[in-house]
Amino acid sequence: VPIRWKLKEVLEQNGVTAYQLMQDTGLAGSTVYRITGGKTEGVQGKVLDRILASLHRLTGKTLGVGDVLEWHPEEAK
Repeated sequence: VPIRWKLKEVLEQNGVTAYQLMQDTGLAGSTVYRITGGKTEGVQGKVLDRILASLHRLTGKTLGVGDVLEWHPEEAK
């Protein structure tokens, strides 16, 4: 899969746990832990929106899509 979540790294850099994110977003634990494990299949835009809004509340930082996702063109072939 050419798209990879960087959420685990962002959480670690900001001292936020997956559990805190789960509590703040209201997302299911399985969703948060799947994403922090790097799985991208089935993640919808509303989930990304909730994650970015939560990170803003928890860290005070305005993060963008590029902060939590990356694309590798060589894997898209």
